[in-house]
Amino acid sequence: MKYTAFQILMFASPFHLKRIEIAIIGGGSAGASTAYYLSKLILPEDDVSITIYEQSDRIGGRTYSKSVSVGGSKIIVEYGASIFAERNLNIIEFIRDYNNENHADCPPNLNAVDTWIFEVENDVRKGYGVWDGTWRNRAMMSLDWLGLDEPVSQNRYGKGTSEKVGRLISQAIKGFFSLYGVLMQNDFFPSVKDIIAYSNLADYVDTTAATFFQSNNIDKDFTAEIVGGITKNSYGQELKYIKTFGAIISLFSGLEKVLKIQGGNERIFQAMVCISSPTVMKNTKITNVIRNDPITANKNYTVVTSTESKDYDFVVLAAPYLHDSDSAIKLENVDTTQMPHLKFVQICVTIVVGESNPVYWKLGQLKFPRDVLVPSDLNDKKLSSVPFNSVGLLFANTDASGRITEVIKFFSKSCLTQSQINRMFRRIDSIDQQVWNSPGAYPELNSTNTANLNPSFEIEYGFYYTNAMESLISTMETETMAGRNIANAIRRRIRRS
Repeated sequence: MKYTAFQILMFASPFHLKRIEIAIIGGGSAGASTAYYLSKLILPEDDVSITIYEQSDRIGGRTYSKSVSVGGSKIIVEYGASIFAERNLNIIEFIRDYNNENHADCPPNLNAVDTWIFEVENDVRKGYGVWDGTWRNRAMMSLDWLGLDEPVSQNRYGKGTSEKVGRLISQAIKGFFSLYGVLMQNDFFPSVKDIIAYSNLADYVDTTAATFFQSNNIDKDFTAEIVGGITKNSYGQELKYIKTFGAIISLFSGLEKVLKIQGGNERIFQAMVCISSPTVMKNTKITNVIRNDPITANKNYTVVTSTESKDYDFVVLAAPYLHDSDSAIKLENVDTTQMPHLKFVQICVTIVVGESNPVYWKLGQLKFPRDVLVPSDLNDKKLSSVPFNSVGLLFANTDASGRITEVIKFFSKSCLTQSQINRMFRRIDSIDQQVWNSPGAYPELNSTNTANLNPSFEIEYGFYYTNAMESLISTMETETMAGRNIANAIRRRIRRS
């Protein structure tokens, strides 16, 4: 959007002469992160007020933790974003700082634990299975997670394959990690294209993951079963469509040490909101955001809810903008052409407490493994009959009488039916399902020519869009990066005034 010198002068009025009002629309990971980093960057004399609007009754967005009853006790299960990596510096830095500060009125300290610490009493499980209706890797199912350096794995995938893939991941991730240096210096990336250029990611965005791993001569079974299985677990998408960077991030999370928060990952973002002390308006749906006339208005934007309207100097849209949806917020006098037209993947999460059926799962003498990967469909028609994307065993216990209790989580495109679950389990204690739609669990990360991938974080002067980042990638950590990036931009606007 271009402005006349007069308009810029009017919009960039001397903020230090008035209270600065900032609206953040969305209380998920990006909105919470924006509020947190703003609270760290803005000085008390700036006289800033932050309001978070959240249409649901909770903070956390697509990070969603619920308790599940198992016998007489409860365990916490992630129905949304499940893990973060040890090298996710924003989240790790926040946890460290939060635990070292006095926050008596906020949630207790955040305890990050290795996801390999299994919710188990006396029924040890390990290993992973590759399932296409039967087990492709029965000989490998007693190994620790993946166990790619074991001889039995090397016999299947070829010696040195995992090391070669590891080098490819490291090369891509190295560039992306360079973003931290910029963000921690309070600098700002105006667009996703700037991030791609700075991180040298073009080669990982322009091509599909299937093409990338084939061109690097990675074993076809390894590509379908390990790369494809982990990617399908992370994003519910096939390698022949998803951009390489989506698979790289999936593998990074799958092959690195990954963590979760005891009590639920959503506590990270609830803690961010708590210590940044904004006004929080839950159960509040935004209907309109109006960009005001700079000549006649005192504030740049008006945010309208079903019950009231309020004027703001800055607005941060920290939720997906659905261009063609009747439920989309109406953005008036705002140039939405710089906001990506994202399509989202619907995912159903099914949590079953009970005992798996060894006949359906063709286990024989084996126990149900820790994780079940479904290979990517590299023209394998058989996979169309598999009703889920991945399966995870969250808890296992065998009591003194020999009664087995398992908590198993399924990711699937559509919810598993009662008849499907009945075949998979010989005893069912409870079933719970969560559907992620409107917009969905995560965006479609189809490969895109970088020339066409240029959504902006600053859509208009003072109007920002965190979810521009999701045209590139979508994780808890990258949402915090988007929030930090926009907080840096707003800080610069205020300082310059």
